[in-house]
Amino acid sequence: MMHNRMIEGVWIAVIMGVGIPVMGEVLITEIMYNPNSRESYPNDVEWIEIYNSGKDPVDLSGWYLMDEDGKTGGLAEGIKLPPGRALVLIPDCQTAEDFHAAWGEGIAVVSVKGWLRPGLGGLANNPSPKNEVLSLRNADGKVVDRVNFDDEGDWPADKPDGASIYLLPGGLNSRDNDAGRNWARSQAGERGAGMNVKTADFDGQDVGSPGYVATGP
Repeated sequence: MMHNRMIEGVWIAVIMGVGIPVMGEVLITEIMYNPNSRESYPNDVEWIEIYNSGKDPVDLSGWYLMDEDGKTGGLAEGIKLPPGRALVLIPDCQTAEDFHAAWGEGIAVVSVKGWLRPGLGGLANNPSPKNEVLSLRNADGKVVDRVNFDDEGDWPADKPDGASIYLLPGGLNSRDNDAGRNWARSQAGERGAGMNVKTADFDGQDVGSPGYVATGP
C-alpha cells in the first residue's frame, strides 16, 4: 500500500510492506537557465524540473546533476519521486519557501548543494553543443538522462531573458528530449506556464511552469 505525503514541499512516497523499485524513466523536462531575475550569488534563481514518466516510484537518494564544468552534491536519502509527478531542483542558495513565494505553493522542490562553484558553476546563459551538456545521474554515477541544450538551430531562442524551455508532450522520453525540436519556450497561459511573483529574489518577469508537465495536446 502506498501513501503520499509532503515534507517541506517534497513528495515522499511511503511504501508499506514492500521495497521501492528503482524503475521508471526519469527525465529532464524543463530548464530555467537564463532567468530575467538576478543570477549572481546569493540570488541564483535557475532551476531544473525532472519528471517520472514511468509506472513505479523512483528512489532519488544520492542522484545528482553534472555538466562539463562539474557536478552537484547528491540528493538526500529518502527522496522518492512517484510516477507521473515532477520535482523541481534549485540551487541551495534558495529555499523551497523562497521558490514558493515566487512561483506558488504545491510545487515539489528540493535545494541542491554544489549548484554554483565548486560544482556546476551554474547553467550557461549562452549554451552551445559543447556548453551545456547537462546530465542527471543516479547514486552510482550512471546517466539517467542527458540534455545537450542550445539556444540556436532547432532549440528555442533564449531572448529576451526570463523564459524557461520545456519538453513538449511528444518528446517525453530520454531519446526524444535530446532534440531541440521537441522543446519550446514557455509563454504565459500556455501548457501551465505563468509569470512568477516579484519577491526579494525574483523580479516577477520570469515565465515557466515548474512542477507542471504537459502530457497531452
